[in-house]
Amino acid sequence: MGINILCDAVPFCFGPISKMISVANHLNSKKANISLLASTTSKELGEKSGLFNIINCNSESKEDLEKENAAFKKADVFVTVMNPVSAEFAQKQGIPVIYIDSLYWMWKDIPENLYYVDKYFIQNFEGVQENIRRIGKPENAQIVGPIIDDSIEVQEQKEDYLIVNFGGMESSLIQIGKNSNYPFVIGELVQKAVSERKENAFFCGYNKILKKMGEKSTRISFGGKGHKEFLKMLNNSKLLLTTPGLTTAFEAFHYKTPTAFMLPENYSQFLNLRAFRKNEIADLSVHWDDFYKNAGILENEDEKKGVEKVLECIKNFEYDAQAKSEFKETIHKILDSNAGKLQRKQEQYLKTLGNNSAETIAKSIIQLAGGDQ
Repeated sequence: MGINILCDAVPFCFGPISKMISVANHLNSKKANISLLASTTSKELGEKSGLFNIINCNSESKEDLEKENAAFKKADVFVTVMNPVSAEFAQKQGIPVIYIDSLYWMWKDIPENLYYVDKYFIQNFEGVQENIRRIGKPENAQIVGPIIDDSIEVQEQKEDYLIVNFGGMESSLIQIGKNSNYPFVIGELVQKAVSERKENAFFCGYNKILKKMGEKSTRISFGGKGHKEFLKMLNNSKLLLTTPGLTTAFEAFHYKTPTAFMLPENYSQFLNLRAFRKNEIADLSVHWDDFYKNAGILENEDEKKGVEKVLECIKNFEYDAQAKSEFKETIHKILDSNAGKLQRKQEQYLKTLGNNSAETIAKSIIQLAGGDQ
């Protein structure tokens, strides 16, 4: 029968679910029954991975979680990527809880219940130690290296195309077309720049949004890919032009694909890019700091407030002809650049954060669930 693992990844863009998939790749070989509570962005990638029994559930809703009480009762362990709501629900059911957090360095604070989960994995990044000194850490916390899927053989010789990655784009705080037009405004400018340079490009991200973003041409195509399929394309791409999410950046650094960064679309990305620039691995990048120095976006502030400030930058940019012109010109420069030296710096930076920890986390999950090592 195997052990029963219930999991979820907070549906905030694609980062959390990508990490859950990377861990689940190792769980699958352990003859575990893995069910995923999923909605929106997490559901899209979860379904395409083929690793999970998908349970349609907005796991940020206590009401929805109550409806899946039977799944919790059957679980030997509950694993969540950055969802304090589902973690608390599982704790109240008396189920062992493993919490995976790639943004510990960013939080203003964490909910009280998270200090007492059975295992808390903190993905290493700039500022982790400083935030531990400021807010402490859960009693069963362990700092680990990047959580990525490194199962594909690294391709040294790249093909003549680039990937333009917008990621998952949506979350409980960001609804495209309602409080953010990021992919439409930025997408149009990037598409024009790519066309003018006669580049072969694949625009990827949340399929629901991509369908509305642009029109396919001879050299440019649009489409949402599963995580493994995306990594295979990334591995062969000569350049990644991406929003500055951690997971995709770390994956690109691992697969030796030179990486350039577009404007941040949320608060964590804003801080990610600042850290990348500080470490001199974002020579090819555009940041809101380049246009709106008085945006007032601070470290360790409430995430909702930080997101609202980034959304204000996006809104201002939409009607800022000079900023849009400068952005497009920077994209031209990025496309004209030789990024080989930058790629080596990015690869070395990833190594400073530690070894890939997906398998380490999987082993801990199996152990806590009472399975064999």
